[in-house]
Amino acid sequence: QTEIQVNLRELETAAWFSHDEVATALKRKGPYTQQQNGTFPFWLPPKLAISHQLIKEWVEKQTCSSLPA
Repeated sequence: QTEIQVNLRELETAAWFSHDEVATALKRKGPYTQQQNGTFPFWLPPKLAISHQLIKEWVEKQTCSSLPA
């Protein structure tokens, strides 16, 4: 994986996530609550944000391209 260079004036943190992790996050309903292991799931932008729509489109295209023809 490529290392991410974070500009701390713009972002608090950045990380790579797998297709499955992002797809699961898109399906998540309700508030982000602490998990049993003490961590919180990563946050996705709200549905009205352009970034959310771009993420959703990427997940859908990856899912369609992995289906057998």
